[in-house]
Amino acid sequence: MKERLLLNPRVDYKNLNVFASFLNNPINIIDQLGLGTWHVDFQHNGTPTAVIDVYYVFSNGELGCCSKATVDRYRVDIIMASTTSDQDTGGSWDAVNKTAHAELDAPQGLGIRWPFGIFSGEYYQGQRYHFKWKARCTEGSNKIFSTYDNWISVSGHAEGASYTYTLGTN
Repeated sequence: MKERLLLNPRVDYKNLNVFASFLNNPINIIDQLGLGTWHVDFQHNGTPTAVIDVYYVFSNGELGCCSKATVDRYRVDIIMASTTSDQDTGGSWDAVNKTAHAELDAPQGLGIRWPFGIFSGEYYQGQRYHFKWKARCTEGSNKIFSTYDNWISVSGHAEGASYTYTLGTN
């Protein structure tokens, strides 16, 4: 028995472009809204080993033909804000929880070496970074599921001392 799409008989479908909302590219288009959710977790925040874990949790059925995904991270250059540099595509896939993670980051700010006095050693200035993340399929298609961008600030600190991350706004 053949299956067929049941259409409303009162509607004229001849001139309807069902792919218009996907810019006529329904497989490869970026889903800017995303069906899943973005999470930012500051692990060990306020310690000398603080790191940032950014990950995307997929909703049920969102993966489709994709069997594995990752999160790519891009840092927007501070001096030339219109360019993107420092790309990192070393994220990971958690198959049990259906989450794609960016590689753990630990930006510490601009380091200044003090040869003497009270700040003998390296001191890192507090700094604000602009990051962009993309949840991307790595097996099954090249689809980008969702994008996220935000600012992360790190407190100033001496080498080996505790530092704190805070999440900013766009």
